[in-house]
Amino acid sequence: MASVSKQIQNADEAISRNIESLAGQRALLSQNVLAQLRNLVEGVVVRIHTGRPDAEFNYAAVEPGLAFVKSKGKFNFLGKFHKLIQISASHYTLDGDASERLMLKYYEYLYRVRSVLQANCDMAVLANLEDFPVDLDPSLREYHEKIAARIDVIRSASHDNSPRDR
Repeated sequence: MASVSKQIQNADEAISRNIESLAGQRALLSQNVLAQLRNLVEGVVVRIHTGRPDAEFNYAAVEPGLAFVKSKGKFNFLGKFHKLIQISASHYTLDGDASERLMLKYYEYLYRVRSVLQANCDMAVLANLEDFPVDLDPSLREYHEKIAARIDVIRSASHDNSPRDR
């Protein structure tokens, strides 16, 4: 059996290579990444529970790991994420559109996984997560640019710095 660190690294490598290779094909990219998420999350759960990078990764270690992270406030999102993955993607291959929507929903969870691993285990994963094509709608991008321009105009206007100034 592989170590828990190797399990996490293998899933991370598969996800990162897919993001690098398929950034222009979000549907296929999403399907491929969804196939690896359970492997990643279960590895993370076992790693956090054992506290050891060299701990053996096996299926029997996943349940105690899930119970542990669910009992800890700063880690309980991992239990929720695992449950979502089990319900939605672990034994099914979804079509491209459904996969894209799930990945957009799971994107924040992936950021949190990356942060938790870095802060608690000193492991760097999902280095190219920002390259995942999140915003593909040009009209939405234009809308956000207009909002940002209005905010900039308001910020640059002079303020009297009164306590009621918002």
